[in-house]
Amino acid sequence: MLDAVNNKRPSELVRELASIAPNAPTDELLHSLLANLVAILDARRAYVTESVDEKVSRVVAAWEDNRPGPTGEHLVSGTPCAAVIKHGAQVVECDLSDRFQLAASSLGHGCESFVGSPIVDHEGERIGQLCVFSDSPLADPDLASALVSMAAVRVSAELEYRAQQSRLRGQQQRLEVLLGNLPGMVYRCEATEQRRMHYASEGCSRLTGYCGNECSCGSLQWIEMVHEEDRPLVRQATRRALTARESFELQYRINTHDGKQKWVWDRASCIVDDDGKVRFLEGFISDATALKESQAALARSEAYSAAIVATAAEGIITLDARGRIQSFNRAAERMFGYKADEVIGKDVHMLMPEPFRERHDEFVDNYIRTGESHIIGTGREVLAQRQDGSTFPIHLAASEIEVDGKRCFTGMIRDISDQRAAEESIKLVERRFRAVFDQRLQLVQILSPAGVVLEANERSLAFAGLSRKAVVGSPFWETRWWRHSAELQQRIRESIAAAAQGETARFEASSPRIDGEMAILDYSIRPITDKAGNIVSLVTESHDITEHKQAEEEAKQHRARIAHVTRLSTLGEMAAGIAHEINQPLTAISLFAQAGRRLIEAGDFDRIDEVCHKLTEHSLRAADVVERMQSLARHSESAKETIGCNELIVSAVKLAESEARIHDIEIIFDRGKNLPSVAADVVQIQQVALNLLRNGMEAMLPAQPGRDRIVKISTRLTADGQILVTVKDNGRGVRDDCIDKLFTPFSTTKKSGMGMGLSISQAIVRAHGGRIDFRNNDGNGATFWFTLPAVRQEARDGERADSIHCR
Repeated sequence: MLDAVNNKRPSELVRELASIAPNAPTDELLHSLLANLVAILDARRAYVTESVDEKVSRVVAAWEDNRPGPTGEHLVSGTPCAAVIKHGAQVVECDLSDRFQLAASSLGHGCESFVGSPIVDHEGERIGQLCVFSDSPLADPDLASALVSMAAVRVSAELEYRAQQSRLRGQQQRLEVLLGNLPGMVYRCEATEQRRMHYASEGCSRLTGYCGNECSCGSLQWIEMVHEEDRPLVRQATRRALTARESFELQYRINTHDGKQKWVWDRASCIVDDDGKVRFLEGFISDATALKESQAALARSEAYSAAIVATAAEGIITLDARGRIQSFNRAAERMFGYKADEVIGKDVHMLMPEPFRERHDEFVDNYIRTGESHIIGTGREVLAQRQDGSTFPIHLAASEIEVDGKRCFTGMIRDISDQRAAEESIKLVERRFRAVFDQRLQLVQILSPAGVVLEANERSLAFAGLSRKAVVGSPFWETRWWRHSAELQQRIRESIAAAAQGETARFEASSPRIDGEMAILDYSIRPITDKAGNIVSLVTESHDITEHKQAEEEAKQHRARIAHVTRLSTLGEMAAGIAHEINQPLTAISLFAQAGRRLIEAGDFDRIDEVCHKLTEHSLRAADVVERMQSLARHSESAKETIGCNELIVSAVKLAESEARIHDIEIIFDRGKNLPSVAADVVQIQQVALNLLRNGMEAMLPAQPGRDRIVKISTRLTADGQILVTVKDNGRGVRDDCIDKLFTPFSTTKKSGMGMGLSISQAIVRAHGGRIDFRNNDGNGATFWFTLPAVRQEARDGERADSIHCR
């Protein structure tokens, strides 16, 4: 094998390695390249590795004992691979085991010589190495080093190409969608006049009625589908194209599977192999019936056709020491617009735009003189020029090799115009997104489904005085947006978990501002999904509601003060009735005390027990009246408790009894049966009920003598599970001119009223989650009602449906 290598010219070895399976998959290409290196150098093993860190390398492709070898990670410390990583290309001609301590797990265990070259990316970073191990000393170390270095450049280009495949995946997907939705079919057929089909896209069934499988199996000859009158035209065009090896396009009619005729537009190109023989015809056929009537449709079909037949490939150019072109492959011809014989022997600067063209000779002379270069052995993006003078961006990977003592260079070129355009488009979208994102008035963060901060807008960062670097990549609950309490962190984790399941979570939390003050934020976390409905990220939005909370608290305190004043006003108005109510038990106490004294003086002790019982009964009655007055007059913080609604209403009825007696008004309490409890502030709900009772009684004071004065208060359970309290009187009702402002503060029809009773009652009921309203009765009077949410559905023990009559 070594003799075969020595009989070849160095340039032939370069071309042989550079042209290895250019269109093969990456793994196959790497194995092919390693196999050729092993064969050319008469070696035993060859590896392509990538650097994991300073001490570990990962084998991505291996060739051992004439077959692909295993991959995996290996320690490089103390091996020749470490020298390659640190110092560059290395050649050990013999005695490998004497110079290095190679363990049994080492790649070079059992070998005597070594050739290694670093694999360098387009930024000049050493990302791995290409190494070859042999059982015997190297026959020509310089040639071996040059070949391995050149192969390393090829591997570098391939690895970078593989990394960039993911970036083009989106374009490939869009092309697949475009191909499936084209208004026609893409095909490949034999290079004959019969044009037997080898492949047809999904559009074949829509166009002809024949499915694509019938074409792919080779059972369909396209000429048989062509209309009889148009077959000579199609045969002639096909024959001319095959003879001239050129593309053609024409319009003709076809007969579809269901017997209909269609006009089609057919454009095809000859696929020629390296021997110049036409192997296939490839093209695009679309329905041209509409194109006969519309030139615009024709232009659109041409655009589709051009997009489909366009291809891109990698160019390989070799140069001598003075920069003269020695080889120029077909991909380079398509890329630059030159034929190979037009550029061979000419200076490479003809492919460069100004001002690089003028300075190229200076760069070459400087490199030959000093050995310093910014491109040899690395990959980079540069600007190239086509034959027509236009420029385009390329990725260029260049390497230097020495053959027969002469220096030469190899360049691998990839057209990245589409990639650049896509990158610019992405940057434009990112700039637009950033502009909108940072201008949001809310504090906004974008999280991963696991809760890691991916992005935060400027307003949220400025709010807490944080930098983007400090929060991006951190769990949301661990950032300095929060006071780190275990309870708050758990709540945030639960909200993120709920959002990751498709829910929208909301919560309030305290957060420190940049000035150190604590703010109350209203947070929402909602999922963001892709087109397939998969949750890809979470977005959080928050509002500073500190001032709103403070205003709510101040309003609550203000309402409480007004309600307290209203209760005191109500007590003042009820003073005469309450005095009468207290005077009765006090008078009774005095009379029974006198009676008891006379019984004692008379020695009649048998009835003393009855007198004492009466004294106790009337004293408790007086104390009960005073306690109810104190409860209503007390100015305390709002505190809800669970209590039966009937118990609340009974207390309010008892407070109104004295005033009802004075005005000869009857209060009837119709208690609901088996009512659930309510969560309420006892004093506030009593105030609402008492206010409605007093309004009902006052509405009946001008009533004519002889008419029954009755106020009926009742409790019931509604169909939606709420407690309904109604107060019905038979007075004069609500005038039409008062209806719209009945619940408006300071609006009253009373001469001495404050106009706050119904307004405060409405605020109390709404704060309890209920509603309050009224209606005029069909006959006389009005009915006021309010609702309270029930806290449980089960019936309360001991509740009975009956009525209380108070006169």
